Amino acid sequence: MTKRKPMPSVDEMQVKSTVDAALGLDNLARSVGGGSVDGGSVLDEVMGFCLDYIAYPDGDSPYAHALWIGHTWLADLLFTTPRLCFTSPEKRSGKTRAEEVTSLFVPNPVNVVSVSPAYLFRKIQDKPDGHLPCIGIDEVDALFTGKPSESTEQIRGILNAGYRKGATVGRAEATRNGDVNTVEMPVFAPVYLAGIGDMPDTVADRSIIVHMKRRRPDCKLQPYRERTAAKQSEPIRARLAAWSDQVRPILEAYEDKDYPVMPDSIQDRDADVWEPLFIVAQLAGGKWPEIAASIAPRIVAAQHAEPQSIGERLLRDIRDVFGESASMFRMELIDSLQNIDGSPWRTLGRTGDGIDSNYLTKTLRKYDVARDYGGKAHSIRINGVTNYGYYRSDFTDAWSRYLPEPVNTPL
Repeated sequence: MTKRKPMPSVDEMQVKSTVDAALGLDNLARSVGGGSVDGGSVLDEVMGFCLDYIAYPDGDSPYAHALWIGHTWLADLLFTTPRLCFTSPEKRSGKTRAEEVTSLFVPNPVNVVSVSPAYLFRKIQDKPDGHLPCIGIDEVDALFTGKPSESTEQIRGILNAGYRKGATVGRAEATRNGDVNTVEMPVFAPVYLAGIGDMPDTVADRSIIVHMKRRRPDCKLQPYRERTAAKQSEPIRARLAAWSDQVRPILEAYEDKDYPVMPDSIQDRDADVWEPLFIVAQLAGGKWPEIAASIAPRIVAAQHAEPQSIGERLLRDIRDVFGESASMFRMELIDSLQNIDGSPWRTLGRTGDGIDSNYLTKTLRKYDVARDYGGKAHSIRINGVTNYGYYRSDFTDAWSRYLPEPVNTPL
């Protein structure tokens, strides 16, 4: 068996409110159904099993993965269900294996590679045991690479809308007598994805992303055989299902005051994404509320550290180029951007020869940079020389809004 990674360190002051909020519910959860199943222990088992077959890229992802699996058994009682995305820059990085292991533990797994919108929203209606189906899509990069089609845009719409309870897809269906009825089909369901490269921005914004890496030669895992893994995972899966039945009455009775307190750094869409996992941690009790409060800010910060659009990338690179400077001339700024290794600024632009003043103005205007000048460079003075450029103050508002301060993440 592989060596277990240690539990992440926890800032006690940061998580105290989350833990305090969980204590009463933890005791109540253990009293339901005779307290026959300990949720914390079951999540430990799920994570331990996953660690035997998955080479995670960091110490936080195994905990997030286990919590996500736990939420799938209670998803019909939740208001959101985050997408779980396994991505990597290259093939053979463990994405499909992570998806296969995930399917061993979730209710009603549906694993597909190629999928149509009609299949997807109809399959979501299947609830053979009362639990929502869990849709696993492998090689999702094949869906979203290249020019968008009507089909891929519909699939993207289902993935985006279906993370929130109450979302529907509208369809017109003909009846036998020739009439046409309008039908709203629910698309709310847990989804886990695997693919090379980045997910579409709108999907990534609703996701917990695990950036897989190719396994190092010295990283030893258990050999995966589906028939063996399925047999070994079944007792754990059964305990997970029993625990979810045990705490279901508690979640059904939740009032506003019962929901877990989120860390201050997790707001808006991020709070929607992470609340289901915090609820699972709260109901499981033990160390899991502390774990959720510890890992979530780091994972969220890491996801936001990478720009979500070309505009955010430009703002980030300008901030890096500025450094501590109070001002920069326009051409110096453009030259510095084009000299960043691996950046797109040397080839972007109308002619493919790199960004120019027009590109800079057009992009920066969207973020209210140099608002009084419509994003344009304006007359500034540096060391007695006057030319067109930007002051640091032209960017500070946009930087604060679109570029959260990066935080260090554990290796």
